[in-house]
Amino acid sequence: MWTSCIYWHPADESFQYGAACFKNPVYELVALEPEHFLAYGAAMNVYDHKSNTFKSYVASPDRKLREFPGNSSCLSLPAFTFVSERPPGSVLNPFLVVLNAEIKFRRYRRQYQSQPPSIPLPDDVQQLIDLTIELVELLYWKPVRAATKDRGPEVVRRRHPRRLLPWPEDADLETRITIGQATLAGHSEYLSYTLCV
Repeated sequence: MWTSCIYWHPADESFQYGAACFKNPVYELVALEPEHFLAYGAAMNVYDHKSNTFKSYVASPDRKLREFPGNSSCLSLPAFTFVSERPPGSVLNPFLVVLNAEIKFRRYRRQYQSQPPSIPLPDDVQQLIDLTIELVELLYWKPVRAATKDRGPEVVRRRHPRRLLPWPEDADLETRITIGQATLAGHSEYLSYTLCV
């Protein structure tokens, strides 16, 4: 889970990407199907920076990744930071990680909507999935001004628009997500051409 910490400055309408939550976000590994991720008693070794040792994690019967031997009294896999030797301009983008995770979570829920697994994911994992989906919906939000007795609801427009939206005005959430991901991946020129033609 990425620690949410966004500083909004109304004067310049910008984020402070230099804040600690952007420079060093904290992640959690969600194994949607831990019995397949670590099948047949396989273990995942994780280096613990505090103790300078490796710890082995296995899929436990409650569908969490826990320290070996994997019973319910063992500690689960903790949250971690991404340690890398990348140059400053090419660090891991937490927004892309969140978008990618949300796609996986949405597909997982759609797959098991009609027939849920016999043992559901733990409550804390379900809560993390819900928070990730909610965050992505906030990233793609479409602001609406509340209706008054004088007028109905209307879409809020920026006072000083900086750019046109890359998606059509009436686009649904799924379309906005797809176009946003393509834009982040650098394919926006092709999309703008296909949407205009």
